This record gives sequence, structure tokens and C-alpha cells, in this order.
Amino acid sequence: MAANSLTPLPRYLHATLDKHTGIVHVATYAKGAAKYVLTGGADRIIRLWNPSTATEIKAYKGHGYEVLSITVFVELFRSLLYNDCEREMDSHS
Repeated sequence: MAANSLTPLPRYLHATLDKHTGIVHVATYAKGAAKYVLTGGADRIIRLWNPSTATEIKAYKGHGYEVLSITVFVELFRSLLYNDCEREMDSHS
């Protein structure tokens, strides 16, 4: 592949995801049918974001230590997200 055929990286800020308190150690992009960003840091919270709108979808609290890494398994992630939505709908009925 020739060096000039590479797509240049964006050079401007798309959005700021700013709900964490403290240092953000990791940001992971989860792609599939839908695209998400997960962030984790010193506040011991993993946050799920819609990168297109820069809105937080869910905060996963209760981690005992700072979040230093996040690994996404798309099928498991989709299942967890579906179950969370289903539980949320049940709580409002």
C-alpha cells in the first residue's frame, strides 16, 4: 500500500465526553451494527457513550478499583445492552 493512499486522520475535536471525575485511563470504540464508546477511569465508573451525539447512555458503577482497561466482545455487549433496556422498560411499567 502506497503511503499517499492512506486516509488522513481528523484534525478537529468532534465532541467532549466530560462526565468522569478524575483521570480517564481508557476509551474503547465498540463497533458493530451500532457504534459506541466506552470510557473508564479514576472514578471507578465505566461510561457508555453515543459518539455521534456525545451523550452518555449508561454509567456502570461499583468497580472496586480504577478502570484501567476495557475489552469489548460485541455479542456479549449487545446482549447486556438489550437486557439493560428490557429491565429499564419493566421498571417503568
